[in-house]
Amino acid sequence: MTTADTHAASHAADRDLVLRFIDEVWNAAEPEAADRFLRPDYRDLTYQGGDAAALKAQVRELARILPDQRSEVIDVAAADGRVVVRLRLTGTHRGDFRGVAAKGNPVSVSAVRWFGIRGGLIADHWALLDTAALLRQMEA
Repeated sequence: MTTADTHAASHAADRDLVLRFIDEVWNAAEPEAADRFLRPDYRDLTYQGGDAAALKAQVRELARILPDQRSEVIDVAAADGRVVVRLRLTGTHRGDFRGVAAKGNPVSVSAVRWFGIRGGLIADHWALLDTAALLRQMEA
């Protein structure tokens, strides 16, 4: 196997890990499934608390706000231990969010997630969600 082949295989494995994580944790709303994907020293650079517990709390919170939520992968790129995913988050607003009462509105917003991969597991995560569009669609 050439060096290029080795890198391609590593990138594919990292990509597949992240896609499974999105499906089995976020889309299935199964926060405890995250343990299969995260390093013990996992750092979350988006959610307050900065660790696996913070990520799991956010998975629960999203499922409360949008019980039928789904993250559809639009684009994914993997290189050098990093995976970047562009997503479309959809769902129905069924739980209060930032003081906005649930009105049953459908929502569809863009999100981007960056993942650092080490040793075949997710080492860190950072996300950007179009919260302004989300609040507009919730009729805030």
